[in-house]
Amino acid sequence: MPSTNQEIGRCPLCDSPITEFDVIIRYGRDNQTKRYAECPNCEEVVGPEN
Repeated sequence: MPSTNQEIGRCPLCDSPITEFDVIIRYGRDNQTKRYAECPNCEEVVGPEN
């Protein structure tokens, strides 16, 4: 678990910031880390966009 609440992207639905603390699943694929998070504003599960 990360020690800081760093912003990792923005919600593609409402443009709210998504932080490491919002991540609910993280996995590796094709040498990349994929993350899904619950948006703290709209409460939807999203793939954060940079």
